[in-house]
Amino acid sequence: MAAEISNCDTCNGGLVFDAFGPYPAIDLLNGKAWCALDTSDLWKQEVRGEDRIVPGLEGSRPYPRLRAAVTMQFPLVVVGARDPSGALFANPVAGLAANLAFLRDNLEAPVSVGDGTRPLTWTRPDGVVLRAQVHVVPPLEHRIGPGATCRAVLTISVPRPFAVV
Repeated sequence: MAAEISNCDTCNGGLVFDAFGPYPAIDLLNGKAWCALDTSDLWKQEVRGEDRIVPGLEGSRPYPRLRAAVTMQFPLVVVGARDPSGALFANPVAGLAANLAFLRDNLEAPVSVGDGTRPLTWTRPDGVVLRAQVHVVPPLEHRIGPGATCRAVLTISVPRPFAVV
């Protein structure tokens, strides 16, 4: 019997790679073919800058900090029972291969237009919608499990902070 996702937790809001060019929209909280298990990295923030030591003075001279690029990781579960639209696969093992290939071809594929980023929309639990241009950092690390399942980790780099839409 093939494993299915019975409850994709949406208490963290929504997380969708928006459609652009030849790439379709990909909802990481799809709940049919895959589901992000932990999206807490969305709340992460990195800063750059440092205080300077001034010879002859105690302490240091403070300088303002700026937000910096941040790397985020999202653990996923991918199953072979259903395709992204929710339709059943006749063969779950082949379905898992098809779902992994779909993610590879449409999410990991290098973007050759503009600055190489793709749009990601995050709908926070409070309903605020934010968007950022991100780089997907291949490969999608994955480990195949029993019952036509796979645990994977998707890594992205966010060069500029999410902005309210």
